[in-house]
Amino acid sequence: MALAIVLPMTAFGQNSKPASPTSEDIKVIAEMKGDLNNDGIDDVATICEYQNGKEHAPMLAITLSDGKGDAREPLVYNIFDEEAAENEYIIAQYWLDYTKTKCLKITVSNFATAGTWANPTSTYIYRYQNGDFYLIGESHDCYYRNSGEDTAVSINYLTNKKCETSSNVFDKNVKRKSTWSKIDKKPLRRLGDDKLTAE
Repeated sequence: MALAIVLPMTAFGQNSKPASPTSEDIKVIAEMKGDLNNDGIDDVATICEYQNGKEHAPMLAITLSDGKGDAREPLVYNIFDEEAAENEYIIAQYWLDYTKTKCLKITVSNFATAGTWANPTSTYIYRYQNGDFYLIGESHDCYYRNSGEDTAVSINYLTNKKCETSSNVFDKNVKRKSTWSKIDKKPLRRLGDDKLTAE
């Protein structure tokens, strides 16, 4: 399944806006194929951005199959941090992956050329259920280039557990430490409810 020459974009989620770019207007920077809605047919998720010469956050488009081999109209989410995309000193990178449990994994990473030594990377995992994508897990890793300190937080919203880890890549005498804790159970958040940032 591939994106059509004319890509009709339908607003979806509270952080989405309608748009109607064509293939000449957009640049694909990440793509994932896999059966997200569990109908036996591959779906497509794409992160793309306008090619109009301005710095701006990219958009996420998800095209689900209809179970018959045909593509539905893409769902479009404006969910990425605009401040990072507009900052000339930050190089923002984006990845998409398909997990073994048929989930969508979205990773955002920021590399700062000035102003901070921190290199944060965040990963968000969404599962399609009840006609929508829900956040079931997230992790945030931050590596400091000046000190070698590396901190990570991983949260599983299905088990309501959080793991916090710290280490130092420069100092081998510093042992990696992990601390587990429980978090309050809350309704799962949908894709589009939050901005996805590198933290």
